[in-house]
Amino acid sequence: MSTKYDRAIELCGVLKRIPRTGWVRNKVNDPESVADHSMRVSFLAMILCPPDLNKDKAVQMALIHDLAESIVSDITPLDGVTHEDKYQRENNAWTQISQSLNNDEMQKMWQEMEEGKTREARFVFELDKLEMLIQAEEYENLQPGLDLTQFFKGYKGFAGYDDFFTFKETKEVYDAIIERRKAKEK
Repeated sequence: MSTKYDRAIELCGVLKRIPRTGWVRNKVNDPESVADHSMRVSFLAMILCPPDLNKDKAVQMALIHDLAESIVSDITPLDGVTHEDKYQRENNAWTQISQSLNNDEMQKMWQEMEEGKTREARFVFELDKLEMLIQAEEYENLQPGLDLTQFFKGYKGFAGYDDFFTFKETKEVYDAIIERRKAKEK
């Protein structure tokens, strides 16, 4: 017997088996999966959500923000795919997911985040990057000699993260990470 939920449940399982591309490229031992990343982004949304934001919405947005990668894979800025093409691929994947559930609520939530239309969307976008930096710091601590400095410098056409974090909560965690990195360099 099958249900309308089977495909979406299957896709969540696929995320557990897709390693994050940036960590694979940088030869990280035992790199996290996309599902691992999404789980911590969701947890960060729970514990860091400013009181004036809708926490439930932020957590839900964080939970589903990379679900389309179960269909299109983890596309990074180094893959040579334009932002527009990546958006289109992920939007098409979301259309498939929405059709399988006969519900487009999650696709609309993903689009809201991609377009940065709300403060919750901006907050989750910041958490997505913050989680990457937390993970990079952890990998460097776990693998002596591993240098993931490039992740702290940002990506194509982006000068870094010093002015990126606009919420007090995300900025506080980011500043602590940078302070620890600077202390290690001494």
